[in-house]
Amino acid sequence: MPSRRRLLRLGSAALVGLAGCIGRETARTGTDTPTPTAPPPRTGGPTPTTRERAFGETGPNGIIPVDATVQSAVRHLQNTDHNGIMAGEEWYLFVAVEPEGGGPEPADFRLRTPSKLHEPFAVENDRRRQQIAYVNGDAYEPNRPGWLLFTVPYDERPERAWLTLDRTEWPLPESATERLRAEPPAFDLRRVEVPESPPHDEPFDVTLRVGNDGGSGTFRAAFNYTAPLYYPRGVRADIEAGATRDVPVTVDIHTSGPGSESGDTVAANVVSAGGDDEWSVTLS
Repeated sequence: MPSRRRLLRLGSAALVGLAGCIGRETARTGTDTPTPTAPPPRTGGPTPTTRERAFGETGPNGIIPVDATVQSAVRHLQNTDHNGIMAGEEWYLFVAVEPEGGGPEPADFRLRTPSKLHEPFAVENDRRRQQIAYVNGDAYEPNRPGWLLFTVPYDERPERAWLTLDRTEWPLPESATERLRAEPPAFDLRRVEVPESPPHDEPFDVTLRVGNDGGSGTFRAAFNYTAPLYYPRGVRADIEAGATRDVPVTVDIHTSGPGSESGDTVAANVVSAGGDDEWSVTLS
C-alpha cells in the first residue's frame, strides 16, 4: 500500500544509517522547497559568467566537493532511544564538501538541475544536535567538513545536476545523476518472524520479510527495543527490483545486561521505509 511505503515519519522530537551520529532537520520535502530569490540585475558592466569546475576541484572560499550519494530513505534519531525513518516521494542527495579555511554558510549552496534550483535541507545550527541526528558523518558547517542534504523529487529525473556556490558550479558525478533518474524502490514490510521461546543466554534472529515492487534499492529500518532496554538499532539490506527478501536481524540485547533470565521479555517496535510492526518474545 503506497500509504505505508511513502511516509515521512517524524516524532515530537527532531530528525541515522551508517558511520556516526548527527542533528535535527526541518519537516520539509523537495516538493515544497521555497523558490530562491534571484539576485538583483547588475548595472554598469557585463554580467559575470558562471564558471564550471570539475567535481573535486577547489572553488570559491576553498570549497571542495568530495562525494555525492543518493538514498531513498534516511534513518534518523527521533529521541535518545528511538529511531525514525524519513522517506517520501523524493531522493535524498548527500553532497560532502570540505572547506580549506573559512567557508560559506550551508544556505549559500544550491543544487541546480535543468528544471529548478533546490535549497539545501535545513539543519538546526546546534552542533550537539547535528551530531545526534543523521549518520552519514557530520553536517557541513563553515570551517568544518561535512554533508549538505538536498531532496530531489522522484519525477524530476534530471539529466545533469550541479552543486552551485556564488557563480561556480560543480557537475555531480554521473553515478549520482544516474541514481536520480532511476526508478525508486517501493518496499513493503510484509511479515516479522520471531522464534518461539529463544534461549535466554544466546543471540537469536528475527526475520523481516520485505518485498520491493519498485526499482532496486536499499531497504532501511530500525528496531526500537522496548525490553529489556530502550535502545535503537539500525537495519539495512539491498533488495533487487521486484524481489522479496528475508532479512535476518541478530538480536543480542539480552545477552549483555538486564533481562537475560528465563521468563524475561525481549521486544521491539519496527519502523521502516515499507511500513511498521512490533514484536515480543519470552525467553526460555
